[in-house]
Amino acid sequence: MDDPTSSMIVERSENIFSRLFGRIYFISIFYLSYFIHLLQTPFRRNNDRIVDPIRPPKAIIDGLMENFEDGRLINADESVEETFIRLIKSKQYETAMRLAKKFDLEMDLIYKNMWENNEKSFQLIDECLSKITDQSWIMNQCIDCIPKQLHILRHLLQYGCHLINTSETENNVFIKTLSIHLNRLDLYEKILKSKYDNNDYIDHFDPDFFRQFRQQNPFQMAIEHAHRADIEALSVLFAQEYRTLAPHFFVILSNLPETLPPSNYKDLIELAISTLSSNDLFSNPNNDSDDFEKNFYTNDIHLMKFRTNQTIDEKYLNIWFEFRAENILDLTMLVDNSLELLRIGIDNHNLSSLENLFAELDLYSLFVYDSLPTTTTTTTIIMFEKFRQLSIDEKMNLLFNGKNGIILIRSLFEKFFEKITDYCRHKRLNVSRKELLRNFFLNIIRLDFGQCLKIFETYTMVNRTTEEIRRLKIIDDPCDLIELALDCIRSYDNVNDLDVAFKVMECLPERDQAHLLNVDDDDEWLERFNRINDEADEMAFHLSMVEFLCENNTPITVKELIEISSTSDVKQLSFVEKVINNFCKQHINNITDEWKEFFVNLKD
Repeated sequence: MDDPTSSMIVERSENIFSRLFGRIYFISIFYLSYFIHLLQTPFRRNNDRIVDPIRPPKAIIDGLMENFEDGRLINADESVEETFIRLIKSKQYETAMRLAKKFDLEMDLIYKNMWENNEKSFQLIDECLSKITDQSWIMNQCIDCIPKQLHILRHLLQYGCHLINTSETENNVFIKTLSIHLNRLDLYEKILKSKYDNNDYIDHFDPDFFRQFRQQNPFQMAIEHAHRADIEALSVLFAQEYRTLAPHFFVILSNLPETLPPSNYKDLIELAISTLSSNDLFSNPNNDSDDFEKNFYTNDIHLMKFRTNQTIDEKYLNIWFEFRAENILDLTMLVDNSLELLRIGIDNHNLSSLENLFAELDLYSLFVYDSLPTTTTTTTIIMFEKFRQLSIDEKMNLLFNGKNGIILIRSLFEKFFEKITDYCRHKRLNVSRKELLRNFFLNIIRLDFGQCLKIFETYTMVNRTTEEIRRLKIIDDPCDLIELALDCIRSYDNVNDLDVAFKVMECLPERDQAHLLNVDDDDEWLERFNRINDEADEMAFHLSMVEFLCENNTPITVKELIEISSTSDVKQLSFVEKVINNFCKQHINNITDEWKEFFVNLKD
């Protein structure tokens, strides 16, 4: 094996000899050129000036100095090629070009380095890439390079397309890739324009995002933008890539966040429906799918039913709206979002079949948002599927469950009753408003008669003008008000609620108000009003009797008194004996003239 030290000594000796030889060569050439110059022009005039032949002309000196400078570029410790590479890496491009011309080196290396180490610009594209002979390298740069500015990127892609079009060789792969990138750039530019005003969108161009964006197919783009709730981007994609995305429109809409209000993507729903209603859309269906699409439907197989290659009908839309509304509810419990979505389907697309679900959710929203107890204890919320299976009475009982629920229902009476009325109408239940109101009050009385009184005080027609009565929303008929009040008094169970019953009676209009209440001079209504007032007078008598009995040690309710009065004589006599015994027990040690008044009332 050769000694490395010996090799280094030999190499160094060769370098010293090469340097010495170079200097001798330069001096020899210099004086030889000068001697030839003297022989050719001993003396000559130049514009009447005598040129001194002893002094060499500037052209010769410059040429010799250039040779001298080029000679100095070559380091004794490196080859010409190594010097060339060093100059390029240090960005001494002009010097490297002179060296390349002198020694016939590859100029492409200089321009490639200039391209890779300078910020991309229109000038760099036109003046640098055009001088490179390596066409394949240029194509790869046009495809892979993403400048920081959108317009420069477009110019680069167009430069690549022009280069291919003027080339004699076929580059199908390159032209296809460049076309895709130009298409993606157009999409991205339109998305930016949809988000920002005027030319501000140019400043928001993100090269890193676009590098990922251009690699995706339209379906993957749409799904990812849906996950980000990027409605502007989806609007552009739906409009520009509708032939590719149309089969997946409602799948994409199903991937929007459930917390997003449907009003935000109402226009997307409109666009999807109008597009999928076209008969020409699926004349040439595209059944190709990539790995992303296959994996997506494998993982979300329940969405396959919304992928379609034909025009959609009302049945399809009903299924999607119901699916989306229930999915929103299951994942977020945002009933308002579900209702808003169903309202879009009902109002904008005449999907009347959705009204049934809307009514159920509307009533359920009152339970979710308004009737939950305001306590610190954890409350179990009944799920919607179970709630919708309950009867109307069971739902009302559930809503009135607990003291706090009753207070809330009182404060939200109109809201609740509007919902329950709409519910019955949408469900096509054969229940009148009067019957609903009666059931409503009877449910409240069962828990708290006092809260029922609060509602009657709100809707009292005593000392109110005709205009004020007309503004009452739920109970606006005096006859209905009296009938409801009498039903309530007949139904309360707590003997301690007698005072509440008297106060309810005070809320009812008297006979002398008939001329104010009967604004239409309706004889039939007046007859009904007088008849109901007769019932009210009878109820006033019952209340006075109940008050008498309660004061004399026989606590009783109006309901019990009416039941006794409708029984046999034997039972009525037994009740009278009970009343007398109770009175005697109360006054056994203090018998005064009270017994006379007692028996007079008892006779009545």
